[in-house]
Formats: sequence, C-alpha cells, structure tokens
Amino acid sequence: MFSGEINFLQALEQVRTHFLDTLMEGITFFGEDTILIVLVAVMYFMIHKENAYRLCFLTLCSLGLNGILKNFCKIPRPFHTGKVSCVRPETATGYSFPSGHTQNFTTWSTALSRILKKRWFTVTALVGSVIIGFSRLYLGAHYPSDVLVGLILGIAVGFLGSALYERMAQPRKLFFPVFLGMAGFGVLFLIQPDVHFADYFKCVGLMGGVAVSSALDMRYGKMTYEASFPKKLLRVIIAVVLALIFKAGLKLIDFPHHLHLSLLWDMVRHFVLITAVFGIYPLLIPKIKL
Repeated sequence: MFSGEINFLQALEQVRTHFLDTLMEGITFFGEDTILIVLVAVMYFMIHKENAYRLCFLTLCSLGLNGILKNFCKIPRPFHTGKVSCVRPETATGYSFPSGHTQNFTTWSTALSRILKKRWFTVTALVGSVIIGFSRLYLGAHYPSDVLVGLILGIAVGFLGSALYERMAQPRKLFFPVFLGMAGFGVLFLIQPDVHFADYFKCVGLMGGVAVSSALDMRYGKMTYEASFPKKLLRVIIAVVLALIFKAGLKLIDFPHHLHLSLLWDMVRHFVLITAVFGIYPLLIPKIKL
C-alpha cells in the first residue's frame, strides 16, 4: 500500500449511490470464476476444445501465481483497516495484493484476443480489464496498487503464456507438471494454514481437474462438432447446470473447525467439479447422441 491510496478509496466512497453500487457489482461479476466456467463451457462444447483448454489453463496459471503472491505478501484488504467500507465484501476473499478479479478477467480476455486475432476485441479486452479493476476500487475491495499489478500480470500471462503455448507441439503436456508445482506450494501453505488461503486451494483443484479432464479426452474423447446448433447449445446448458449443481452441492459439506481439512476440501470439491463437467460428461455425449 502506497501513501494516498486510502485517501483515493475514501474519495470514491463519497460518490457511491445505489445505482452505481449495483452497476459496479454487475461489472465485478465478470471477473469471477463463474464467468470463466461458462466461457470455457461455450468454447469447449460448441466451438473448439483445444482453445478451451488453452484459455482455462492460462487463466488458472495466472490465478495460481496470483494466489502465491497473495499468500506470501499477506496484505489485508483496505476495508479491514476500518478506514473505508466495502460493497459486497463476500467477493473480497483472501488477501488484497494483487487483485484476483482484475488479473482473472485480464488473463482470459488477453488470451482470447490472441486466439481471435481481432483488433476490436483486443481493445475491448483492455478497456474491460481497466473497468473491472476500477469496479474493485469503487467497491472498496482493493488498493490501486493491487489493481495495477493484477492488470500487468494478467496481460503478461495472457500474452506471453499464449506465445509459449503456440510454440509447443504438445502444450497439454504442461498441465500435470504445473498442477504438481501448484500442489507443492499448497503443501507449503498447509504448514501454517490461513483461512485466507482458500482461494488458492480452489485454484489448485481446478488445475488438477483440467489436467485429468485433458488426459481423459486424449485417451477416450470422441466428441465432435458435427451436431446441430440446438444440440451444441443443449450441451452447454447441461454443462453449466452440472457445474452449478456440483458447486452448490459440494459446498454444503464443510469443516469449519478443521482448517487443514477445509482447505483440502476446497481443493477436492473444485477438482471433482471440473473433472465431472469437462472430463466425464464429454465422454457421455457421443453415447447419448447429443
């Protein structure tokens, strides 16, 4: 936190209105994992699964890096100082630096712009990233330095990660090594567990699910894109519904008095969610002629 950042957030707090609160809450939603899951589902089941894996992998790499920085720096959220309030604090989990919402949106939008290769989308992605970052400041969830670093890291991982991905003959071979590396940091964080580490363990579980789903697809996958548009759309709808069911259902199991178990369960339930939706469900699609 730099001198004057709290003053800037306090100035933003003075211009809050009910309308702006609602608008910024809607904008900040685009930086959350639900949007990424829907986006990946649309790309995977309707358009191009290789690009879906690429998008998901790069974003999770970015969020893994974000979590490692958060957990080592341990900078409290601005509203924890008591000098500024937060709108919708339930979205402000984990530590403050860097901004996960900003980095998440910036990474996947940058990676997608590399796939689409359309200038208009690249400009839109950059503008959208800045707006997402501003929403985090307006809501009192982050310092300006959190957002700036999240923006820089998101662009760097989205752009440089895409360049590396494109150069590799078999980029999916990266999935398991990266997952194991992230899990290694997870073991380190379990030595002195912290309730604010939960987001990182969720990310590790998501990466593990992507790695296993990719392995299942390479060995058994027979899903094609020759189906009609209504069938493809139905695939996406079922995938999103399954994701929401698993996300809500598995969250009912909790270990509030056992932090180690709670963190490990966060990892396991997100692993199960991704494996079920993007690993097992696609294998059933040819069998049910969807």
